[in-house]
Amino acid sequence: MTLSLSRVKIEFGTLPSIVSTIIPTFTELKYTLFASILGCEVNELDDRIKLLTYLQLQDGGVGLMNSVDVSRSAYLASFA
Repeated sequence: MTLSLSRVKIEFGTLPSIVSTIIPTFTELKYTLFASILGCEVNELDDRIKLLTYLQLQDGGVGLMNSVDVSRSAYLASFA
């Protein structure tokens, strides 16, 4: 299975060191989406609000996982 992010293609099973090159772009896209839902600009989001995007729903967050934290475990899980 291939995931396409703009012009970047990520194959499942791709090394985390390769995936980490697009994580900042992906994180910025998540913040842009979150800001548009809130009706504000990305630069208006402070660190506390950005943290809410990472918290799980049951913890009062939005549930968007931190890509840096998930990339290694996702890589290992791709072989299961």
